Amino acid sequence: MEAKRYRLAVVAIRPQPYNSPLYRSLAAHPRIDLTVYYLLDEGLGKTRDLDYRRFEWGYPVLDGYRSRFLRNRAPRPSGARFTGAFHPELFCRLHLRHHDAAVVPGWFPSSVWLAHWACWRHGLPVLMRSDANAADPVRRPWVRTLVLPRLFRRCAAFLAVGSRNAAFYRGCGVPEEKLFLAPYAVDNDFFQQQRAALQPRRGELRRQLGLPDEALLLLYAGRLVPQKRPGDLLAAVARLDDARVWLALVGEGPERGRLEQQVAALGLRRVFFAGFRTQAELSEYYMAADIFVLPSEREPWGLVVNEAMNFGLPVVVSQVAGAVGDLVLPGTGRTFPPGDVDALAACLRPLLADAGLRARLGQGALDRIRQWSHAGSAETFVRALEFVSHRRGGAESL
Repeated sequence: MEAKRYRLAVVAIRPQPYNSPLYRSLAAHPRIDLTVYYLLDEGLGKTRDLDYRRFEWGYPVLDGYRSRFLRNRAPRPSGARFTGAFHPELFCRLHLRHHDAAVVPGWFPSSVWLAHWACWRHGLPVLMRSDANAADPVRRPWVRTLVLPRLFRRCAAFLAVGSRNAAFYRGCGVPEEKLFLAPYAVDNDFFQQQRAALQPRRGELRRQLGLPDEALLLLYAGRLVPQKRPGDLLAAVARLDDARVWLALVGEGPERGRLEQQVAALGLRRVFFAGFRTQAELSEYYMAADIFVLPSEREPWGLVVNEAMNFGLPVVVSQVAGAVGDLVLPGTGRTFPPGDVDALAACLRPLLADAGLRARLGQGALDRIRQWSHAGSAETFVRALEFVSHRRGGAESL
């Protein structure tokens, strides 16, 4: 008997290079008929993002799978506000007439709740996929203790992106049998190809940045916002008091002006702001760097860590990041308590002093990230769909 082909809907906030490889692998699987419903088109050069203004990823985010952009009827459209997304069309699209199950991305913004409600109303099974992190600081305890357990009881399965994400679900009462690991990954093939192409040009790329031969380049990549705490990295560099240390901050955001003032106040002369960069442009910074640093006080995962590890960089990451435990390990990098500038500087000093240690951790990072990819994720989705099907009373009932 021919295996059932599942009509799978995915609700996605916006096109991103992080999820596109996963969607392509799902669309290529013979047992999945995929449709991705996008709520926003930020990143396609059409709409304004609060941090990056008008920007494009410079990566084929829509190639290789079927997608549809739904009309946002929110008065002030934005993925950064809970009320910035309102898509009544979801109620028509998420229906058993069109799909067998739907992947819903967490519980933010408001349209995601509308997606949940549409699925409940029409009896469409929900596969939850979020990056919620058990180590993340609890900002609204009542949401975790009162709202989410009730929401999760209505979900048919959970696509855990890592061990801390799975621990978060368990802490909200999700049974083990409903958990399926589908790693939070980036397009490893893309970044490995970029690394191979750029490696012969490393010296040239560093010269273009104005780095002397003895320079040791620390790299931060991400939004310049308070929760990422890039100012802690500036303070740590000042405490290192090492003339070989340079710092590149790649990204944009509302904190840039304050950070530039902090650079001046600390008397730092070897810091530069690179602004927003496309995936290919960012690859040049990964290749030029010696150490990658992510000092966030709140970081559900930190996919820039995946990217940096694809370039063989040792990673120094705050202890709350979701990638800690799966990617950031003793053999790949170091961790420190968020907000502890002295601890961050203490993590950096031995790496700056020992080229051999940097090389060992960098190789460990490269070896580890090769095992953390989208390979096998499509099969995991199929197993989750089969699980949901059997729970509903047989393969033909889904």
